Amino acid sequence: MKESCIDNYCMEEFTMQHLISLILKESHKPPFLYMVVYFILMIRPQVIKTYCPYCQHHTEHTIERVKKKKASELKWGQRRFRRVTAGYGGYPRPKPEGREKPTKRVHLRYRCKECGKAHQKKGVRAKRFEFKR
Repeated sequence: MKESCIDNYCMEEFTMQHLISLILKESHKPPFLYMVVYFILMIRPQVIKTYCPYCQHHTEHTIERVKKKKASELKWGQRRFRRVTAGYGGYPRPKPEGREKPTKRVHLRYRCKECGKAHQKKGVRAKRFEFKR
């Protein structure tokens, strides 16, 4: 069985509406399967209508994925790391063992079209994330 297929349903072929209809039809399956199906592929529209905490009412928002910024060399932890690893000697910390998590957190930034201010919600886990075209 491929990683992206569960019970012969390939995730690439389905949108969220298809997945919801599958869940409603096959209610005899265990509930953890639906969580697995939901988090393998997440398709979101580029523009949604949601609550803006600055305008204090529902407005249209554009969604963008948050990218990780470069870590600052001036932070205390980074300065300590550079001090400890400087000079002759081995690596001061054990290398991380084990595998990576199967899903990564997807952080989204919602930018209001009326006031132009942006806010973020809590990140969700997904194997693959894409915007609806």
